[in-house]
Amino acid sequence: RDLLRSLRTSTLLDGVRGRPAVDIAAAAEQIAAITAFACAHPEIVDFEVNPLLATAHGTVALDARAIAVGDVKDEDEEN
Repeated sequence: RDLLRSLRTSTLLDGVRGRPAVDIAAAAEQIAAITAFACAHPEIVDFEVNPLLATAHGTVALDARAIAVGDVKDEDEEN
């Protein structure tokens, strides 16, 4: 939560233009879960969730991708 609140744009999380505030606790929990997943799988060399939609009712990852060690092509293999 502190990390989210430290963002320059964190005031947007409190609601803007009539929209309700984001569920900060749910967003923080989701970010922690994503981080824990990535840390628990050292075979993943690249992991991205973008965007993570945060609303007043929770969060949902709209897109994600992970690249495992075996999926990375060496430049020499491509030539």
